Amino acid sequence: MAKQPWGITLATALLVISGALTLLSVAFLFILGSLIAGTGIAGAVSGALTATVMFMALIYIVLAVAYLAVAYFLWNHKTWAWWVAIVLAAIGVLMNLTSLMALSIVGILMLVINVVVIIGLLQKTAKSACKVKF
Repeated sequence: MAKQPWGITLATALLVISGALTLLSVAFLFILGSLIAGTGIAGAVSGALTATVMFMALIYIVLAVAYLAVAYFLWNHKTWAWWVAIVLAAIGVLMNLTSLMALSIVGILMLVINVVVIIGLLQKTAKSACKVKF
């Protein structure tokens, strides 16, 4: 196998880290949901909060699977994976911009990861390996 372009290697590693951090967020959301369910908050409010938190956890699970799948296919130079990685990273940048105002360490870390993924994938060798033409 030919040497892997550094942009692909970097982006793949960071997508795997993003997937792992997202799964960590899922664990936190499950803990939060169970804590809300166990509090003395009125039944309807507690149920609505728990349902909202569990719905967020479901979205995060889908996002984590997407990060990991895209990382795998990007490593194998699939053109569609390159595009999906760019879109996921761009959405991540937009979502994590609020982290700068909130000074959220994890949010700022995810912002940096997403920016670095975009920079790595825009390298000429990464685009050429995935047969991206633009």
